[in-house]
Amino acid sequence: TAKMNPANPDTCWRNCGTDLGTHTHIFWSCPKISSFWDDVFTALNDVFKQPLARIPELALLGIIPNHFLKKNSSFHLSVFLDSCEVPDQKLFKKNH
Repeated sequence: TAKMNPANPDTCWRNCGTDLGTHTHIFWSCPKISSFWDDVFTALNDVFKQPLARIPELALLGIIPNHFLKKNSSFHLSVFLDSCEVPDQKLFKKNH
């Protein structure tokens, strides 16, 4: 796999014990970040009063489901997701 800095190890920098720390793992599927996404999607479901699938396409890429195509709901969902900051992201950028 391609790496931005070959000197950095391939393991997850959240120290979860996985062998390979891919972007998808680090920002979505790492066990150490799972509760963060649980909280985000619980809040989304409470705010919008409709179930949203807990999928990386929505959370990380902002791909809005078809049933959210109403202009206001779609806009507010985008703002909400943009305001969610993955834990440790600033620390990682600072140290690498």
